[in-house]
Amino acid sequence: MSVVGRVQSVWRYPVKSMRGEELEEACVGFGGLRGDRVYAIHSASAPQDFPYFTARNQGKLLLYRPYHREGSETDLTIEAFGGETFDVTDPRLLASAVDGLPDRFQLRLLKSDMRFRANLYVDLADGQGFGENGFVGRTLRIGPDVLLAAAERDVRCKMITLDPDTFEPNPQLMKVVTRRHEGCAGIYADVLEEGMIRPGDQIKVLD
Repeated sequence: MSVVGRVQSVWRYPVKSMRGEELEEACVGFGGLRGDRVYAIHSASAPQDFPYFTARNQGKLLLYRPYHREGSETDLTIEAFGGETFDVTDPRLLASAVDGLPDRFQLRLLKSDMRFRANLYVDLADGQGFGENGFVGRTLRIGPDVLLAAAERDVRCKMITLDPDTFEPNPQLMKVVTRRHEGCAGIYADVLEEGMIRPGDQIKVLD
């Protein structure tokens, strides 16, 4: 069993395509990080294979900031672009999200289990970019509790080209990832043992 790095930061994204929150610690269950991707916005006019309204449709969604209310993983307050706040189930939130867009968008809020953005950023001992690729097919222990099976590389989309602080696009980034890394960045992992995870936790390869 060898130490290959440490957790640099832990992130949770309560609503798909909205701003994330950096955590001092998080509970990892078999379904992933608790409180992550609790909701997504569904678009009735979107293609059936990806029926979601995201920052690809409305870039300012990246600047909407969800907050978990104390003691709840599903009860959220959303601070919208411009500073107005909404309960996550308030219909005015969806009206704000489509402000300035064509009338063709018909939105509703859904419970979500979609996960695409990174929950864990890691500092690997070898210092190599995309070093996580070498973990695929292996078992990782993170901190004292969490056991992960690194399953596959993550094929990325246009979302990674949008600056999360300004929603300004940088198309060149997608071209570089496609040309140098087959369009992949990061990896997916399955949770084998639940537990708490924190920045600074050691990452160990077990096999």
